[in-house]
Amino acid sequence: MQAFIYAKNTDNLDNFSDMIKVCKSLCNDFQLICENKRSFRELENLKRKLNGNDIVIISSLAALGLSDAQKATQLEWFINNARLLIIKSIPSTYEYNIGQPINQAVLKTVLQSVLGSSNNIAVMPKKNNSGRNRVAFPDNWDELYAKWENKEISSKQFLEESGLKKATFYNLITEYRELQEINKKYITKYGIS
Repeated sequence: MQAFIYAKNTDNLDNFSDMIKVCKSLCNDFQLICENKRSFRELENLKRKLNGNDIVIISSLAALGLSDAQKATQLEWFINNARLLIIKSIPSTYEYNIGQPINQAVLKTVLQSVLGSSNNIAVMPKKNNSGRNRVAFPDNWDELYAKWENKEISSKQFLEESGLKKATFYNLITEYRELQEINKKYITKYGIS
């Protein structure tokens, strides 16, 4: 059994230390997966490799999607595939027991709340963002970034192969480095991979 901490770059990773304590009795193998708040590629990769007893820990429903529809779709996946999902901001997903039946029942209640049929659990309000939607990392980002860091390709080649504009490229570089730093600090602090 493994526990996967799925975090967004905006999450305070120190908040997950109590979740590690909660899950320590069930498993000793923890893995941190962190990506930017607009990207869900790593979440999809994680879902593909989950086994029946694995645990996914998130900070809040916002980690599952940008809209209520996306959150509902993700919750339905965890329910339909009988996978354990612990949501830090919803203590009932872990306080009473992390067992499969209780967790699934709580997730169904959370899903009803997201779908609007229950008002028991608050849903994150939508932000009024007058700016443009932020660009997600391109699919080939990790490969191109590694080549660029090793000076195997130039910035111009990186831009051409990724299809990004110059300003977006540099904004994503900054964000990606922040994500890497977060991962590094967390791995050092908690000794997880």
